[in-house]
Amino acid sequence: MVEVTKTVATMVLALVLATGLTSTAQAAPRYVIFFIGDGMGPEQVKAAGIYAYGQAGTLFFESLPYKAELTNYTASGGIPDSAASGTALATGVKVGTFVVSLAIPGDGNELETLLEYSKARGKSTGLVTTSTWYDATPATFGAHEPTRMNFGGIWGDYLYQTRPNVVFGGGGGTDPIGIGITATAGYTVVTDRASMQELDTETETMVFGGFGPGHRSFGPCQ
Repeated sequence: MVEVTKTVATMVLALVLATGLTSTAQAAPRYVIFFIGDGMGPEQVKAAGIYAYGQAGTLFFESLPYKAELTNYTASGGIPDSAASGTALATGVKVGTFVVSLAIPGDGNELETLLEYSKARGKSTGLVTTSTWYDATPATFGAHEPTRMNFGGIWGDYLYQTRPNVVFGGGGGTDPIGIGITATAGYTVVTDRASMQELDTETETMVFGGFGPGHRSFGPCQ
């Protein structure tokens, strides 16, 4: 993803599709995980291969049998921020900078995201990031706002509209008011490694994790 407002950093967003799969003659995948590297365009991939192994084209994912490319420039053809490029990845539609999955320019209507598409088909979904959970990239999959700076609106979209089964990221982990609102919306709230490990994964279906004050190192629960 192209990000012009900050250096290339580790950002992982996982969209987990775990349930509702239909049996076919060829076994369908049980999980689909969409990883996004912040600032990771083709040249960054080349540079990473050279840095790690002395030659471009040597990263493991470059050897996978199926590949596709998607342009993520803005609706006007400019260099995007994380909101515009994330929206392109999440919805397949180009928008303006700072826009989170709304048809702007256009009629301003909400654009269906990959998360919403999957949830409507009975699949469990989740957003996991080493950035803050309200940051632009995860927000484009789970929210609809005219600007990425509407952090409260993004939070409300998660809790009351798109309702991912899992949200993990940095930020807001110790705010008692926020914890209370999130819990009232039906989520089990975890704020550190210990509370996350105490979860009963056989029974929990809605979990919201806010770890520390902001961006986390890989992963967010150290």
